[in-house]
Amino acid sequence: MKKKIINLAKIVLPLSLGVFLIWYSYQNTSPEDRQKIYANIKEADYLWVTISLIFGLFSHLSRAYRWNFLLAPLGYRPRFLNSIMAVSIAYFANLGIPRSGEVLRATTLATYEKIPFQKVFGTIVAERIIDLIMLMLVILLAFILQTETILSFFMERGFSFRSLGILLVAGLLGLFVFFRIIKNSESGWAVKIKYFINGLLEGVFSIFRMKNKWPFIFHTFFIWGMYIGMFWIIKYSIAGTTSLSFNGILTAFIAG
Repeated sequence: MKKKIINLAKIVLPLSLGVFLIWYSYQNTSPEDRQKIYANIKEADYLWVTISLIFGLFSHLSRAYRWNFLLAPLGYRPRFLNSIMAVSIAYFANLGIPRSGEVLRATTLATYEKIPFQKVFGTIVAERIIDLIMLMLVILLAFILQTETILSFFMERGFSFRSLGILLVAGLLGLFVFFRIIKNSESGWAVKIKYFINGLLEGVFSIFRMKNKWPFIFHTFFIWGMYIGMFWIIKYSIAGTTSLSFNGILTAFIAG
């Protein structure tokens, strides 16, 4: 009986989460926005929408496949289908609560593949470090192509490089103090945190022990190419956006 309830919960809870996120997204739009959305849905060319969705699907499949390269040095080879589902759940959850999907993604794979959560989450952190580097490269490209537009965008929103630097230094200092306290403590909670951090770091540094570095790099560029591609190709679905230049699309992609 208990096993049946658990199996039922595995089906009902994700579906309930999906329904909630759809409702949450709908509730966060104004009546005017909904009217515009409905109008665009009616007028859209669904050929371009379909192509954009295919690009997005390819990026998700590639991310799931690339993830296994990070897990292999830890001695784990999860089923590709489970990796795909975990990645899909993460993206879906992020629609409702930004970045909550990363935790849910790690939890999902840890549950179905019996992998320690901290190690799975460590590989996701490693992924995000790589993604941050890719984002910086895209920003650099956009900055070269649209320098004035990007600078004015940040200035209008009160962005300050000095404030960012102070915040970064304060954050690093806080982390240093925290880790020093944890390292020198022998209490039960400190031991648990150290165990979690060690597993996390093992997952992060798995990127340096990969045998498939070049396939990993290929999939990284492929994923980001698909991201930009799906954002660019969708412009052809609505008459009002077809004239947008690639430079403008790239700037909008970064702002998003």
